[in-house]
Amino acid sequence: MHHKHMRTTLSISDDVMAELKVFADARGENLSTAASELMRRGLRPHVLQLKQENGLTILAAPPGSETISREHVQRLMDEDPW
Repeated sequence: MHHKHMRTTLSISDDVMAELKVFADARGENLSTAASELMRRGLRPHVLQLKQENGLTILAAPPGSETISREHVQRLMDEDPW
């Protein structure tokens, strides 16, 4: 998909820039491409897709979402046991 580009200047908070750099590095993209992708995601309407599976309600993650493993969940629970 080809997009036209427009140059502009934005003031971005330091914490947001740090997260943007991590996102861009993880995807092997430059900051402009990563920022555009995140802005597109934020501008899209969010429609929740729910389905029933084995008596549980499942929320379908949007395409491109990070997969969360049991190990990831366990690590988070170990860090903050509530």
